Amino acid sequence: MEFDIDKIEEILGYTFKNKELLKQSFTRRSYSVENSGENNEVLEFIGDNVLDMVVVKNLTGVFDSGISQGQFKSLYNENALTELKKKLVERKKLARRIEELDLAKYLIMGKGEIKNNAQEEDSVKEDLFEAIVGGVALDTAWDFCKIEKVVKNLLSIN
Repeated sequence: MEFDIDKIEEILGYTFKNKELLKQSFTRRSYSVENSGENNEVLEFIGDNVLDMVVVKNLTGVFDSGISQGQFKSLYNENALTELKKKLVERKKLARRIEELDLAKYLIMGKGEIKNNAQEEDSVKEDLFEAIVGGVALDTAWDFCKIEKVVKNLLSIN
């Protein structure tokens, strides 16, 4: 599958300033080992943490019962919010969204992963989801509003 930057950006609802960063988001370690260059592992790390922050911000906004006597009150306790967050960012959910958006076909992988159809594995799709978010975070110079918009689009939440 040809790496179609325009199509990917259309799906993401975001246009990368640095197209190489977008490509890196889709580049697996197996490919970079065989061909040199950077891969998406550090972007996954960044994206995982950014994703958590966006989801937590939105959960606290949805279940915010307001400020009372200077203190934040939530309709849900910590455990309930933790469970909700887990459901939104669990591997199967992220993998399913990558499938629905048909993004795994653009993965850039080494020969062994191609042979083993690694793009079908939930863990690989989850990694891609997180790497995309990490790439967007870096490309926007950490512009939270832009990052949040892409994450909401990827998760299909409003």
